[in-house]
This record gives sequence, structure tokens and C-alpha cells, in this order.
Amino acid sequence: MPNVLDYDTIDAVIGTEHLLIDETKNKVYSGWVDLGQMTDGDKVQIITYIKVLPTTPLGIYKNKTYYNTQADPETLLPYVPSDVEIKITLTQLEGTPKDFPWKVYAD
Repeated sequence: MPNVLDYDTIDAVIGTEHLLIDETKNKVYSGWVDLGQMTDGDKVQIITYIKVLPTTPLGIYKNKTYYNTQADPETLLPYVPSDVEIKITLTQLEGTPKDFPWKVYAD
């Protein structure tokens, strides 16, 4: 059974990078973001950052942008092992501000 690390609903502000998690525990992370509120004209970006070594900066592992109404709105965050640092953000870039429920697991 997966262990829930955190969950919430983002009340998006256009152009603001909203933090889902920023963790430094030695775990494997994954999760879900519900993009079901998106309508035509909306644009949302989800970025997963990873730090490979303590001496390296956070780098982008996955940068995915979603447009308009989503046929399959439940979006899986990739499984990422991390023993240094992982950060996941959501930014609504365009459209009418929406609410985005999310949940992150860590095992």
C-alpha cells in the first residue's frame, strides 16, 4: 500500500509556480494531479526537479505542459527515486484560475 506524503488543492494564481513538495528524504516519489477543472484556453505546467548529488543544483527531470480540456484529467506524476532532493511544482500559465487537487506518495 502506498504511503501518502502530502495532499492538498492548489488555488492557482496565473503565472505563479505553486509548490507541491520539496523533499530531501531517501524515498521513491509519485502522485496524482487532477486537471479535471481545465477548460479551453487553459495552460498548466507541471515540473519535477531533481538534485542528483548534494553538490549539484536542482535540475529539471520532467517538464510537461497541458492545454485546454483534458480527456484524461487524472495525471500521474512520474516515479522518481531521490536520496538528495526532489521538488514538484504546478503553474497555471493561461486561462481562468482553477483549483487543482493533488496527492504525493513516498515509499
